[in-house]
Order: sequence, then C-alpha cells, then structure tokens
Amino acid sequence: MIQPDFLSPNEAAHVPTAWMQSSDLQNLREQLAKISGPERFSDEQIEVLYAIAFANFQQGKTETALGIFEVLMIYRPTDARIMLAYAICCKKMMRFEAAIPAFVAAAFLCPDDVTASVHLAECFAAMGDRKSCESILTPLIQLIALDEKYASLTKRIDLLRSMIKTQ
Repeated sequence: MIQPDFLSPNEAAHVPTAWMQSSDLQNLREQLAKISGPERFSDEQIEVLYAIAFANFQQGKTETALGIFEVLMIYRPTDARIMLAYAICCKKMMRFEAAIPAFVAAAFLCPDDVTASVHLAECFAAMGDRKSCESILTPLIQLIALDEKYASLTKRIDLLRSMIKTQ
C-alpha cells in the first residue's frame, strides 16, 4: 500500500500498518520523525508513559492502561510492543473487535514473535469463530514442530484447539 502524499504526518499515523509493505512502513517512520517537538513525545517520555500503562495493567486497572496505550499508539504507531499491549488490554476487556486488528498489526510489525498470533487465535475462539481460530492454529502447530523456542506454547495451543473442538 502506498501512502498518499496528501496525508499529514498526524493523519498518516492512522493508516493501518498491517497492510503496508516494509518500504511504506519505513516511509511512515521517517514522516513521524519529522513531526515538530511540541507535537510529539520524546523516546524517554514514551517509555515513562509505557511504564505507567504497564503498571496500571499489572494492578488490574485495564481501562486506564488501555487509554494510555491508545495515546501511545498515536505517537508510535509502528511500535509492536505498544500495539501488542493495547491489543491485550482490549482482549482482557472482551473488546475482541478492537483487539483483532491490533494483534494483526503487532504480528506484522514483529513477525518473529508468535505471541500476537496466539492471542489472535484466542480472540477468534472467544468470539466463536472456529474456522478463523483453526486457520491461525494450524501454522502455529507446524511452527512449534520446527522450532523448539516455541515449545512453551504447546500446552496453550493444545488447550485452545480442544476448546474450539467442543464449541
């Protein structure tokens, strides 16, 4: 997907990154870096806000954490860690329709980490969408068989698979 030239950097931040090619993603990152100082947070400020949001999540204040992660996504739309944290908050609050695109984006932004895919499958299972859940689980099971670093996910995926079979 090519980013239209008529979008301002603030508008470009809302372009869904999951459908972008890596060159488009790099272009978006460069445009975001050009936003003037008063309009964006420094990396240190982002880290402080992330820590506050994470602490709120850990304390069970999921709605507060979600709000902070939403703000962070505006300023760092290509940060997979923020996208994943936002999606996990949505999932915990049973806002699966909001969590699904965020998990897809997180999986796209960090393809080496299958965590987002597992969460995505769990969202589909919770919504009763067995077919979508299974379409994610099948390649995950194959991946686990090929790479031992994902072995810790075996029980979680097996449990999810048995859960959708009983639906």
